[in-house]
Formats: sequence, C-alpha cells, structure tokens
Amino acid sequence: MAKRDAKGYPPAPLYTHDANKAPDGAVLTPHQFPGCEHSGSSGMFAAKVALIDLCFDQVVLCGIPMAPMKHFTGLDHWQTAHNRVSPLPNRYLKRWRDVPAEFTGRIRSMSGATRDLFGAP
Repeated sequence: MAKRDAKGYPPAPLYTHDANKAPDGAVLTPHQFPGCEHSGSSGMFAAKVALIDLCFDQVVLCGIPMAPMKHFTGLDHWQTAHNRVSPLPNRYLKRWRDVPAEFTGRIRSMSGATRDLFGAP
C-alpha cells in the first residue's frame, strides 16, 4: 500500500468473503460464483472478484494450476486440491468445472488443470 501511495496510485480495494476477518474498509462479497454452492480455492475467489466485482472482461490465472505439484506453502504437493483416492477429479477442480458458462469463456490459465479446462491465453 505504501508503494502504491508513493507512486500516486489510489488505495487498492481489499475484497473478502469472511466478515469475521474483514479489516476496516474491506469489501465483503460472496466467495463463490452465482449458482455455485462452493468455491474452488482462493484463486477461484480472485477470479470471481475480477470478473464480477471489478467487472473485468477477462481473467488470466497465473500460479493456479490446481495440480498436485509443489505448493507455495512449502509442501511437496498440495493434498487439499486432490482427494487421496484419485488425483482427478479433485474436490477443488470439480468446483472450477461448476463455474457458469457465462464466466468460463472469459477465463484462461497459464498452467495445469485449469489451463486444460479453460485454455491458454
């Protein structure tokens, strides 16, 4: 925020779906796409915010492969994305497949299962 301010940019809005953890000034918004019962990770929430709340025409997912690979937390692979019986379909990737068609045509991805699902930019 300090770097944005130093360059004369307005403060970036902060979006959250958790009223209990929302800092002052945060925009509270549903965590899932309309018609979906669940969200498919923080990356899906970011895509939803970009397309719906910020009204962007398109979204390019970077670093959201939804694949069992090295995870930013330092884990060798992200178990949460995949059930232990079969890597695909996994519980979060299934939720990405449930995104309404009016939004899926506006999403692209750089890598992994989400690239397979939505296509490359």
